[in-house]
Amino acid sequence: MRIFFALFLLSFFAWSPCVEAKDSTATQASYDEDDLDSDPLEFMNRPVFEFNRVVDGILIDPFAAMYKSAVPIVAQNRVTNFLDNLVEPITMVNDSLQAKPDKVVESFCRFLLNTVFGVLGLFDVAEKLGLPAHKESFNTTLKYWGVPQGPYIVLPVLGPASPRFILGLGVDYFTDPFNYYMIQNNETGLMYTRTVARFMITRADMVDDIKNFRETSIDFYAAMRSFYKQYMNANREGDTVQYNSPSLKEFMFDD
Repeated sequence: MRIFFALFLLSFFAWSPCVEAKDSTATQASYDEDDLDSDPLEFMNRPVFEFNRVVDGILIDPFAAMYKSAVPIVAQNRVTNFLDNLVEPITMVNDSLQAKPDKVVESFCRFLLNTVFGVLGLFDVAEKLGLPAHKESFNTTLKYWGVPQGPYIVLPVLGPASPRFILGLGVDYFTDPFNYYMIQNNETGLMYTRTVARFMITRADMVDDIKNFRETSIDFYAAMRSFYKQYMNANREGDTVQYNSPSLKEFMFDD
């Protein structure tokens, strides 16, 4: 795992230009229409993309459909709330890195209220008390600092990514208190279970959008590439995504 992470870290900084941190008035990465079509790794990405479509059809799509149809929406909400509460400390850390003290306090209060009074996060008590959820990761922190996405990458099973996203994912992984506790107590099985659960539930939430995208796109690969890059570059207000390209809104979901 460390070697894998180090290789991606090296590739990221080998690609990225030197970047200066930006102030709070200029935190959004610029939208470059030409960059959406830049895909130097397409010769590798397309075969992986096709592999993922097979995996989706055999494993992920059936699970997503079963989960959405068999599990009551109330239970789905409880599971999502619980998993979201576990990553609230990550949001808190990245709020700090983005110099947002008000958001740090908000994230801390949300975690405390939902853990204590929301039965370990099963119920979003903080939302009802006027503290709406917001999400931050090291990927969004890098974006705040002005680091561009980098070349488009399709990962096996996981799907669309970029060097910035991969680096952010690695940093979040190693700074997550839950992961640290599980590793220290030799409970890595629970850690992996949570990771898989988050991925599968997120995928279940997207299944209808992706199905619609697949059925209406002439080139599904190119459409997903364009969508992913615009989604990563989109401005965000709270949990609402503000797209630079209005045509993308019909396909979208909030993170």
